[in-house]
Amino acid sequence: TMHNVLRAKYGMCYVAGNTDFGIVPNIGFEILYRCNDPTDIKARVAEARNITAEGKYILDVDKNGDYVLADIEAGFEGFRNTQINALYGNYMTATGMAGLINESILMFGNPDGLENQLNQISKVTAEQVNQVFNKYFVTDQEFWFACVAPECEEETEAILR
Repeated sequence: TMHNVLRAKYGMCYVAGNTDFGIVPNIGFEILYRCNDPTDIKARVAEARNITAEGKYILDVDKNGDYVLADIEAGFEGFRNTQINALYGNYMTATGMAGLINESILMFGNPDGLENQLNQISKVTAEQVNQVFNKYFVTDQEFWFACVAPECEEETEAILR
């Protein structure tokens, strides 16, 4: 959604998306890279968040710049399976399995810790994801930081305040 709003519709930046450190620290963040005009960036990020908060995601942006939306609930099983496959894909070899056991012991103190986390993902519902999203992303509490050229520092600070 972030990509479709900031890049596809408005062309504001080269990369727009989100990611997380997941599993133990549970730190998530939005990334905006190479923004050519940060003036409306907070409003555009809010626009993307609001689409998700409404239980929708963007299938496409049509030639008029309008969003083609779909219900997250309808695509949720596919989204969840993509995450499970991505996580298990790292452990398809003997070396990968040894890494899984190693990470599990280091992070959880037992060799099945990550396996238990992966199994929990399969039980997550769209409603639970929506609750977490609304709790942590649809909020007035934000922390912004930017890496900019020295000549853009003051303007960027003013925009992000």
